[in-house]
Amino acid sequence: MDKLILALSLRQKKRMEQGFTLVEVLVGVLLTLTFVGISTQAFVVSAMFKVRGQELSEATTWMQQDAENIRFEASRLNISSGVPQETEHSNRCSAGNAAAGYADLLRDDILIKEGDSETGDSVSPQDLDRESAMGQRPYVLRRVMSPATTAPFNVLSVSYAVYAEGEEPIDDTDTMDAAAIATSYSEIIPNASFACE
Repeated sequence: MDKLILALSLRQKKRMEQGFTLVEVLVGVLLTLTFVGISTQAFVVSAMFKVRGQELSEATTWMQQDAENIRFEASRLNISSGVPQETEHSNRCSAGNAAAGYADLLRDDILIKEGDSETGDSVSPQDLDRESAMGQRPYVLRRVMSPATTAPFNVLSVSYAVYAEGEEPIDDTDTMDAAAIATSYSEIIPNASFACE
């Protein structure tokens, strides 16, 4: 009996000195690969969110800059010099339609300063090209300016959408859609209209 116990104890010591079994090694490798795979995925997802955040930040900055430029033009809107200012102001204050109001005057003034000859009743979108500071990727800032359709016709509605170049909608009537990186809407009132009674 003593020999049997001695033989079993020697066999037990031998197993302890042999190292890991194949199953233990495979489980260890599987756990390591799972951890590395999840970590790599987390890095990729965080990089995607960083790029998306950068795009959104730049797009928002472009829209705010353009809106500030329009607000600046609204603050210094110049009534045409060919007509006496009092008459022109009175006509704009009591405008009977959108084309005769201050909002239309502001929109036409902005389009003329940007070199766009398309003024009047047009509300077609203007595409302003922008280039990303990150990777020099091209983007399109689409702006739609439309004067108010109700009296006193002094509110200029401005809608913005930023698209990656080539992803902007072709149809001019569909200016805001799911492909847009960012969208914004603003209403601007020319300062000259505040003098209306």
